[in-house]
Amino acid sequence: MKLRNRRNWPLTVFAILFLASDALAAQTPNVLTVVVDAVAAAKTPLYLAVDRGIFKKYGLDARVVYIRGATLAVQAGIGGEADVLDADEGSVILSSLQSGPKLKIIGSLVNTFPFKVVGKPELAESPRGGRYGMSRFGSPSDFALRLFAKSKGLNPDKDIRIMQIGGQPDRLAALQTGIVDASVFQEPEASILVSKGFKVIHDFATKPIPYPFTGFSAPVTAIHTRRPVVLAYLKAMTEALHLYKCDKKAALASMSKGLRTTRSLNEAYDMMLGFYPQTISPNRDALKAALAVFTEVRPDLAERATTFDIDSVADYSLMQDVLADPAMKPFLGSCHA
Repeated sequence: MKLRNRRNWPLTVFAILFLASDALAAQTPNVLTVVVDAVAAAKTPLYLAVDRGIFKKYGLDARVVYIRGATLAVQAGIGGEADVLDADEGSVILSSLQSGPKLKIIGSLVNTFPFKVVGKPELAESPRGGRYGMSRFGSPSDFALRLFAKSKGLNPDKDIRIMQIGGQPDRLAALQTGIVDASVFQEPEASILVSKGFKVIHDFATKPIPYPFTGFSAPVTAIHTRRPVVLAYLKAMTEALHLYKCDKKAALASMSKGLRTTRSLNEAYDMMLGFYPQTISPNRDALKAALAVFTEVRPDLAERATTFDIDSVADYSLMQDVLADPAMKPFLGSCHA
């Protein structure tokens, strides 16, 4: 076969190279930095999204960075070190109260305190005077302890001692070595401690307090400049949550890997199954409840919290787009056989 129109070869070669490079670019995953504020059972959908290649399915190369404590995670987001936060939404609201909204809440995952106060058995009779560990001042564990103290008729600043210890692994070690007398824990740590002779002093699940404990946030700049990537992240997390609910074996495997334990995982799975919502859309009622919590435990912010516009710190449009995508329908309903 004869080759014709040799004069057009350079143009043809250029077109082929252009199309090839364009196709390669389309296949290249978008790098997404996800800052997570804790190692905990509540983060299992994130662990699933990594382990099961769900992020890759949505064209994402997710770089997960663990920063101990919600306060520091929020600072990282404000500083431009993250595209998305998987962290305490209350800390995002608190930051907005203090210095204006620089982050937007784009999804909610747990809308109450999934904590148990666990400690020395004698505190179950009289919690007064105990040393209670939490992560950082202004964190959900701090607020939970203050609300616990008030529920017992105690002044959290006078009748108990609240100590800043660090993340859940740090609090676990502090309790076991006697640095603190009690602390707040999620499962499976709570059940592990009970098996070692400690006692559940208070279970927040018996009377849940509305609070945006953990969810997803993003810097305003990321939402504006990387909206398709942030949307892909929310789609991945929507699928991961559905997988958690429908495949207990996969969820337990990822939970075990993420938490680096095989103990009391069934208790942790069941607890979180009861807390996870139908969809991860921002929960406006829980966001508003944070303001009520701040009014009670942060007198310095009480006046500002009563007039704060909660919608100024949330972006509902992203999850609206996710829910409107027909490809998401299989992950929004009940589990299929």
